[in-house]
Amino acid sequence: MGPRIPFLALAWVCLFSLALLLRPWSEQIAALLPSCAFHRWTGLPCLSCGLTRCLQALARGDLGGAFHWHPVGAALVLLSPVAAIWDLWRAIRGRPWPPLPAHWGWRAGVAAALALAWAFQLFRGL
Repeated sequence: MGPRIPFLALAWVCLFSLALLLRPWSEQIAALLPSCAFHRWTGLPCLSCGLTRCLQALARGDLGGAFHWHPVGAALVLLSPVAAIWDLWRAIRGRPWPPLPAHWGWRAGVAAALALAWAFQLFRGL
C-alpha cells in the first residue's frame, strides 16, 4: 500500500487560499460569468441558481445572505473544513477512503435535499 494522500484537505487549502486571494475582485469576477442558460431558456431556476451569489455572500461574511441564495451550497461550504480535517486525520492514520454509501437512503436523502433547495428557489421565484 502506498502513502495515503489527503486530497480533500489539500484541495480545501488550495481553494480557500485562492478564494482569499481573489476576494477583493469577487464582484468583478462574478460579473464576467455567463448567466444561467437553463433559466434563460425555461424561465425557471436550475439546481445551482443562486450559488454564485451565495459564494459572494460568504466572501463578505454574510451567512444569512448565503443561506438565502442557496441553502445547500452554503451548508456544503461551511461543512467543508470538517471534511478536510477528517481527510487529513484519515491520511495521517494511514486509512483508505471509505466506500461511498450504497444504501438507497443516503442517495434519496441527497436527492431530497437538492430537490427541496430547488423547490425553495422555484417558490421564491429566483
